[in-house]
Amino acid sequence: MTTQKPCRFISIHMVQNHVPANLNRDDLGAPKVAYFGGVLRARISSQCLKRSIRRSEIFAPLCGGIRTRRLVEVIAQGNPKWRKTVKDQLKKLGIKSDGNNKSVNTAASDEESRPAGSKLLIYVPVDTIHKLRDALKTGGSTSFHELLAKELSECPFAPDVALFGRMLEAQGLSGTRVEAACQVAHALSTHESIPEVDYFTAVDDVPGDDAGAAYLDEAGFASACFYKFFSIDRDQLVHNLEKAENRPPTPDPKKLAAHAIVRFLEAAAKVVPSGKRNAYAPFDLPAAIIVEFRDFPLNYANAFARPVPRDSQNLVGESVARLLAFAQGCDKGFQRPCKRFLWLFSGPATEDINLPENTDAPQAESGETVRVDSFENLLEKVAETLGYSLKDLADAVLPEESRLNHLLEEYKATRVAQKPDLPE
Repeated sequence: MTTQKPCRFISIHMVQNHVPANLNRDDLGAPKVAYFGGVLRARISSQCLKRSIRRSEIFAPLCGGIRTRRLVEVIAQGNPKWRKTVKDQLKKLGIKSDGNNKSVNTAASDEESRPAGSKLLIYVPVDTIHKLRDALKTGGSTSFHELLAKELSECPFAPDVALFGRMLEAQGLSGTRVEAACQVAHALSTHESIPEVDYFTAVDDVPGDDAGAAYLDEAGFASACFYKFFSIDRDQLVHNLEKAENRPPTPDPKKLAAHAIVRFLEAAAKVVPSGKRNAYAPFDLPAAIIVEFRDFPLNYANAFARPVPRDSQNLVGESVARLLAFAQGCDKGFQRPCKRFLWLFSGPATEDINLPENTDAPQAESGETVRVDSFENLLEKVAETLGYSLKDLADAVLPEESRLNHLLEEYKATRVAQKPDLPE
């Protein structure tokens, strides 16, 4: 028996083994950690995972806006008159800006010539930025703050904010909150993980009387097999996209939501956080991915409450086996998912794993595990369960990607142009 409508929640479970790396650092530069099951685990924060997915090339066609403190500068395009107007109008909404942004030109002495950074990170759709610029061009500065308040109070038709939500609190704004449709857990190692320290030097290419080390330092790193969990509320995602009023011509909200879910899954599997990426090259694929369609989200982290032994001869394989066994236990103790798809990376780590019952059944009943033979096939199965094919979703993109990139390049060019001449 198959369901006519997919269940509300799409749960994504991954086991991913990373080579020595420092994917996500704490305030001291060491790899992030957490205690779980009584032992120290390596950790990648949910914020780090979401950022890496949202800003990836895979998810880029579905980004419809920009999140920034530098809204004044992005809108003003380097125009001093516009900059002052935007600052004054934002202030009326309780969004104060200053000229003390240390990340850019702090050498300028004139306060009005310094780049203005607000104390709030504000997510603004690309279309809104162009509307605000048009208002400035027509001289409608008195109603600028009203236009901005109206734009921010409307739910933007953009999958990135519909997925990850928006919490914006300012004195002159209301109705700006967007409830996130995606929940991301902190990734934890399936085993005890104790960070190590790398002592390194930079050697001078030009030999001299010294030992040759022009620089020396220490850096933390860790090698860990992570369990990652993501949950997407499909109904909330569609609701957020349907709520958008006066949206430009774009794909159907349900189709766009399905595309966002598929691209999110692809990015979650292929993209790694950028922390120390050039120093460690931690580009490792997941060993196993389970995608479930459920009536309620279910995190399988307790499969590793008793940590996999660090001296295991097959740390990855045992982690995957624990995950599959825990999923079976949840099936018996609670309820089966509406649908479950399993992809295993074909290799030594997974070749001896005992697969769940009914895996590979030609026509699996509702809730039985269907094993797919490739990651592309997994994406296709997820899309089909949502009512589309991958080919159907190819055109479900926003027309904003090029405009968003143009805005960012435009901002960079403006900052270079305003850089003061320094004495030789």
